[in-house]
Amino acid sequence: MRGVLTLAILACIEFSLHADILFAPGDQIIVTFTAKPNTRDLLFFYMNGSITVSGTPTFSTSLYNGGTLTGTLSAPPLDFGGENFLQALFEGAGATLVYPPSESLVVDFSSINNGTINGKVVTTISDGSIVSADDFGDFEMFDALSNGNGYTVGGDITVTSRTLIHASQVPEPSTLGLLTVLLALIVADTLRRTSGSRSVQRSTRHQHVNSSDHQS
Repeated sequence: MRGVLTLAILACIEFSLHADILFAPGDQIIVTFTAKPNTRDLLFFYMNGSITVSGTPTFSTSLYNGGTLTGTLSAPPLDFGGENFLQALFEGAGATLVYPPSESLVVDFSSINNGTINGKVVTTISDGSIVSADDFGDFEMFDALSNGNGYTVGGDITVTSRTLIHASQVPEPSTLGLLTVLLALIVADTLRRTSGSRSVQRSTRHQHVNSSDHQS
């Protein structure tokens, strides 16, 4: 009985975790990096390959220097040629390549330019999720120098770590209700078994005492 109920609980939990979702609200993509001294004015963060999303997601990508927040860009997936991409662009104040405000953010580039930044990028998602991707987990960064409406790629950024943190996922309320019922049944079954075992032990002791009295 308990074995069957336990398997049922595990099945409910596994169903509630939505294992087909790669990146969901509460999850974090964290990429750390360093920079060599440079004169660039663009910093790109992106994931190789296109993504498939559900809902109408917004990505929030925050740039840090150590524990200091430099800026946060909140934007929907980048639509390019009918496909969706995860990308964020941070620009220095003097950059000539101007992206729409929903696709880029002007930040202080001083620590990037002087090579002292203890860089970290943290990306989260809301109002949707990534359900599939060409190469999920392949997060990259590079710097560049804007040149009119284009740019020249630099080689001053070194990615030092890539981490994907999944939030602890809690079952749906309906699932929690079913789990509560199943757990109650397990507890009741355990108590019944324990009570029956104690009754047998008491009966055995009683028979032993009666047998001793009869022999005396």
